[in-house]
Amino acid sequence: MVLFSLRLLLLHGSNWWSYFDACGIQPLTVAYEELIEVYETTVQRVLQYLQIPIPQDLVFAEWQTKRQVDELSEEWIEHYHPRKRERLEGILARGSNTKWNPALNED
Repeated sequence: MVLFSLRLLLLHGSNWWSYFDACGIQPLTVAYEELIEVYETTVQRVLQYLQIPIPQDLVFAEWQTKRQVDELSEEWIEHYHPRKRERLEGILARGSNTKWNPALNED
């Protein structure tokens, strides 16, 4: 099920990038990790991309998130990652456009 979901995710991402390329659109990409690590800077970058003026007195509320990873999900990651990496790399090598998520190519 995980590999099926990953294939579907890669296909959808690839289709979006093909659409953007065909239309001459350069979308703004924001990684979740970037958003949580440098929240204010990322929000300002989004506003600039959208050509929305950034007020001088802009104040950001405190970033409030709840960590969704727990011990069980960490165990699944440890179990799944080493066993499926080779299959995952094969899926990626068969032509899926992964430029929308370069993190999939990292260890």
